[in-house]
Amino acid sequence: MIPKAYIGDAVYAEVDALNRIILTTDDGIDTSNTVILEPEVMAKLLFYLGIGQKLTTETQGVWTEMDGVQSLRVEQCEILLEPRHRYCEHGNFIAKIFPIPGTELDRSLDVQYVWPRYYMDETRAKLEIDAWLKKRGLFETAAKATP
Repeated sequence: MIPKAYIGDAVYAEVDALNRIILTTDDGIDTSNTVILEPEVMAKLLFYLGIGQKLTTETQGVWTEMDGVQSLRVEQCEILLEPRHRYCEHGNFIAKIFPIPGTELDRSLDVQYVWPRYYMDETRAKLEIDAWLKKRGLFETAAKATP
């Protein structure tokens, strides 16, 4: 969490416990507008602006971890593998895919691919995600991504 702070033009920003960016406009007394940006929306916004993280040979196809969330970047998307609450019966992990806007994957991904996906085991989740990416021709070097 990042506490609420003034960023200019009557706009305040904060990050909540769910890592969402909350933007509000405020006249000093009342909040008049609120926009909540989920992490995946923020990632798409950064790509739209042309400042999304660019792939490098060191980061492409390698699972990385930040604040407990695993991330895998390949040429056309980023996949996040997030731990779930212990009481969640769907699985211990949820995988979310974020296609880079304008890519073939962005144009072709639809509900038949069933995202997000739930998994009980982190290792199995990574292996299945790697296999899905390889089958789509998006991931050539699975050895780099296996745990």
